[in-house]
Amino acid sequence: MIRKVVAFVLLAGAIVAPLHAELKFTAKVEMRPSATPSLAPADPMMEMIGNMMAEMLVPAGGIEMTVVVGDKGSRVEYSKAYLMFPAGAVALVKPDGSMVILNPADKTFWKTSAADAALPPGMTPKVTTKRTGEFTDIAGARSERVAVQISIALPLPDGVQAPPGMPTELTMSGDLWTTDRYKASTKAAGLAMGGLGSLGLDKILEGGLAMRSVIRSPLFPGREIETLITKIGEEAAPASLFDVPADYKEVPAPSGIGRIGGPGRSLGGGPRG
Repeated sequence: MIRKVVAFVLLAGAIVAPLHAELKFTAKVEMRPSATPSLAPADPMMEMIGNMMAEMLVPAGGIEMTVVVGDKGSRVEYSKAYLMFPAGAVALVKPDGSMVILNPADKTFWKTSAADAALPPGMTPKVTTKRTGEFTDIAGARSERVAVQISIALPLPDGVQAPPGMPTELTMSGDLWTTDRYKASTKAAGLAMGGLGSLGLDKILEGGLAMRSVIRSPLFPGREIETLITKIGEEAAPASLFDVPADYKEVPAPSGIGRIGGPGRSLGGGPRG
């Protein structure tokens, strides 16, 4: 369950973008040491699991994503294996929330949707945000820092008690830097932002694009995950860029929790063994 939540957050951060006819940007996700203190889990086993998850969810050296958004949806290209995506994969996010994952290596694709990454019932996020009035320039866009605190309950089945030291909630904190430079093109931002809307951050982002985010959690103490837009601009994009190529073959979606990782498939998207 915890693995799904963390993967859900990272996946959401990777595809945040308002719809715009001719917008293209490059973003990088990386795990790095944090100067901000973060309490470690009381249970050493949970800390070990968190460390393993962090290493699996953020490839060594980070990962770059090239994102193009237009009237037909969003297209995200991944430079390395990431979550359920194999290296070189392309995610097509349609305006209705449906998703198609392309694997150019073997010319296959599978279908999924934003609902597959939704949090289970009973895991309603509690979100606290604070606009700081602090602005900085990120890739040429004036962006304001917004402090964020998120807690998500980790419910257990009826009659089951949590083992000693087992956390009852997952907590995260961090900052988002948002810009209103693209405010005129955010009509369908809720559809394109994926899981961040479910985390209660949709109101922050509906006014523009998240140029940078930094997420911290006791699950990976002493470290933080940064998503940073390094390049952004407008350029013409052919409509076919958002379609499945005619010579691609459909295959079953990866099985498992939320179709992010799961039995029989690594988080990188390839088969085990």
